[in-house]
Amino acid sequence: MLVALHADGDACVTVGERYAMAKVDLTCTKDRAGSTVWMTKSKADKLASDLAAEKAAADAKAAADAKAAADAKAAADAKAAADAQAAADAAAAAQRAAVGTSGGNVSGSGGGTSGGASVPHIGGPIICRDGYIWPGTTRQGACRGHNGIAN
Repeated sequence: MLVALHADGDACVTVGERYAMAKVDLTCTKDRAGSTVWMTKSKADKLASDLAAEKAAADAKAAADAKAAADAKAAADAKAAADAQAAADAAAAAQRAAVGTSGGNVSGSGGGTSGGASVPHIGGPIICRDGYIWPGTTRQGACRGHNGIAN
């Protein structure tokens, strides 16, 4: 009668080595703890598929976490850009209001704009996007070199 020298769970040396004797078919493989042990082929195959599934799940979670972090950063960047644009718009509106009520650089009939309105009157001054008051009364070609006509 033959007796097997190795049993399922015994320590082994070389991963991938096989032992088959006395109705025992074992493969040397790494267990969950990383130790090299003898396992039956079916047990080793199941362990390998379980470890691969766990790694795939961990990779998917890491990818989802990275995407969530990137989305949060993009949202924060968009909010910061919107806040900066709103501050710039408020500053430009304040400048237009100050220029519109001061009465400086205004030519043509109608005086200034009423209450800093951003839309010029017919025959009134034309206000450029940078706050400059265009001396002409027609919109064609107005605010050339001043980023165009404000609203």
